[in-house]
Amino acid sequence: GFLPLKKHRNAVLARIAASAETTFFYESPHRIVRTLNDLAPLLGDRPVVLGRELTKLFETVYRGIAASIAVELQKKAAVKGEVVVAVAGTGITIKSIA
Repeated sequence: GFLPLKKHRNAVLARIAASAETTFFYESPHRIVRTLNDLAPLLGDRPVVLGRELTKLFETVYRGIAASIAVELQKKAAVKGEVVVAVAGTGITIKSIA
C-alpha cells in the first residue's frame, strides 16, 4: 500500500529499514523524492528499485541506492505516473549482489 502521509510515517520508514524481507510500496509521484531522501540515511547502501508506469508504454526502472535515485529523479522536470518502490531486506547491499 501507500506510506502514511504524516502520522506514523517515520515509524513505518524505520520498520522498512529494519526489515529482513524485501518491502514493496506505492508512493505518490509528488512525494517520491522526499521519501527516497528520508530513506537514504536509514538504508545506507542497500539496493532500491523504483518502477514507474510498470507494464505501460513509458515504463521506467531505476536501480541503485535511495540517495542516487533521488538525485536522478530531481534532474527530471517532474515525476509522473504510478510509482512502485522495492527496498531490499537487511543484509543485502549493492556490494553483495555485484
